[in-house]
Amino acid sequence: MAIKGDLKHFHPIEILQLIRENKDTGILVVETPKGFIGIYFVEGNVAFAFKSEKMYDLFTQKLIKDFITAIKTKDKALFAKLLSQIKAAVVEFVRSNEGTFSFEKADFFVDDEVKDYLMSTERIIITESKRIIDESVLDRKISSLDMIFQKTKNINEVLNKVQLDADDYKVLDAIDGKRTVKEIIEYTGLPALKVKQILFGFLCAGLIKRAPRKIVLADIFSLKLIQKLINRIRGI
Repeated sequence: MAIKGDLKHFHPIEILQLIRENKDTGILVVETPKGFIGIYFVEGNVAFAFKSEKMYDLFTQKLIKDFITAIKTKDKALFAKLLSQIKAAVVEFVRSNEGTFSFEKADFFVDDEVKDYLMSTERIIITESKRIIDESVLDRKISSLDMIFQKTKNINEVLNKVQLDADDYKVLDAIDGKRTVKEIIEYTGLPALKVKQILFGFLCAGLIKRAPRKIVLADIFSLKLIQKLINRIRGI
């Protein structure tokens, strides 16, 4: 999957969601007013990331080689230094609201030892969603307080990759496939913005999904009436 666009139209977390859902391996290149950011993904998770003033430097592989060396040689000091750089690059991307991005699938080998150190995309999403204060962004996923959500089948798998706080658990416990967003806000006693931020993160991380709309008796009668009208028109 190749994607590209402008950060004015796509929030960084939505980009991470797409890569996570497809379990893509490839390179995300972001150009911001501050420079370039390159993030390497393996099966939807972050393997390496770095910032540079020149796009070319994103593909020199030096940081990647150094990071792999630090892992294999158990060099704790070098590992901590490089991990800090990787996290800083990821955070700068997720908090960017200006710039362009492009993601291209690419095959590059990472052995199992290095895979153990991949950064969970779900964890990044859950953490950084709580910083979104732009209601228009949150409304892309939480468009109505009458929406109902349910937990996904693979929720336990996702929970093993993330770290939830007390408020997260309050909201998660309130999601039962019946309560609306408004009712979740009332049930938890948390501010509406806080609940929407958490739900946004849960959705993008794959913890929850929108519950299917239940067809009530009134809807059935409406559908039958519509079908009768269609049949009558066809008979004209």
